[in-house]
Amino acid sequence: MASDPSFSALGCDDGSEGGWANVRELFKDFGKSSSEMDATREAPPQLAEWAQMTGSAGLIGFFAGGNRGMIQAREAHIANNANTLYHGQFHAQRELNYSTFMGYSSSGMRMAGRLALVTGVMVGTSILIDRYFARTHDIRSAVAAGTLTGAVFSLTRGPAGFARGVALGAGLSSVWGVARAGALWAGHAIDPETYASPQYNQARLDQRDARDLRTKEAGVHVTAAIIDDLDQQIHAMRRDKSP
Repeated sequence: MASDPSFSALGCDDGSEGGWANVRELFKDFGKSSSEMDATREAPPQLAEWAQMTGSAGLIGFFAGGNRGMIQAREAHIANNANTLYHGQFHAQRELNYSTFMGYSSSGMRMAGRLALVTGVMVGTSILIDRYFARTHDIRSAVAAGTLTGAVFSLTRGPAGFARGVALGAGLSSVWGVARAGALWAGHAIDPETYASPQYNQARLDQRDARDLRTKEAGVHVTAAIIDDLDQQIHAMRRDKSP
């Protein structure tokens, strides 16, 4: 398989003209009922990537925040209940476990929500920029999205906090964009068919659809031939039975 010429270190071309029409195409099924949607049409890969990245960030945030909250809740419970009289060791351990569990859950949920929100905004913005400029997994889109996300979430933190937020967003998104582009580049070099550009993937989908259509047409022809054969047999039996 020849290397895909549209693939580059910055990402790969989307194959479309770009613009707002390209962005609207991403959401053309939103608002439709289940009966109006094409059941055979796959969800856009960009939306699947957004859901995967946001969900993964939320999961990481839950465990990271939960561990921190568990430690803090345990220390706070021991400090606040040093003079508490319990009905036994089991009672004391049960109260400690309950406080630890509540600390883990509340802190984990807060961190999961925050990290999922920031990641969802950054990844979603990167996808929209890519779609507008007809690019895919472009480092420039990732950096721009990270910078905008850092600016939005730092608007109320004053000039110094705003500058730190912008710098942090740009830095983290740069690392993310470079790591993603590097992984895609390495995968494309090893297996071009799997890590192909959208043009190649769309060509494969078109080939699959054409093959399915030919299979259906062949099935229709076979069914029609069987019906004609049965019809001829019925007419022959009727002729044989007629006086």
